Amino acid sequence: MKDCTVYKTVDLVGKRWALCVLLELYKGDKKEKRFNELKRQITGITPKTLSTRLKELEEAGLVGRKVDSSVVPVRRAERIS
Repeated sequence: MKDCTVYKTVDLVGKRWALCVLLELYKGDKKEKRFNELKRQITGITPKTLSTRLKELEEAGLVGRKVDSSVVPVRRAERIS
């Protein structure tokens, strides 16, 4: 059953806050959102949980990460794939 695509999708997206993160990345006309933007827009999520969900979604290929090294300190933007 672990090889079933439906099972894998529900397991990933069914985690707390995962859908909220995806929805927030999808909303609006901006393709990219910074970590702090997401943290502000998703009321109640902790930075650790947001970071964990973003890493899981990135590993699954649902979102991408872009590091902007032209700005000090280095900034990270998340985008939906």
